[in-house]
Amino acid sequence: MKFRYGILLLLTILLACEEAIDKSVLSQNENLLAVEGVLTNENKSHSITLSSPINH
Repeated sequence: MKFRYGILLLLTILLACEEAIDKSVLSQNENLLAVEGVLTNENKSHSITLSSPINH
């Protein structure tokens, strides 16, 4: 049973909803907004962070 949970956890980590930002997009548009957060169906407080990326 622990093996199944380990495989499920590994797949969740590898298939998480996360995308890298193309740096050429950052140089073209100054009005970008980064959204970071985790939402679940649990009855608890959730938080979302909004930030503006820094151009390098």
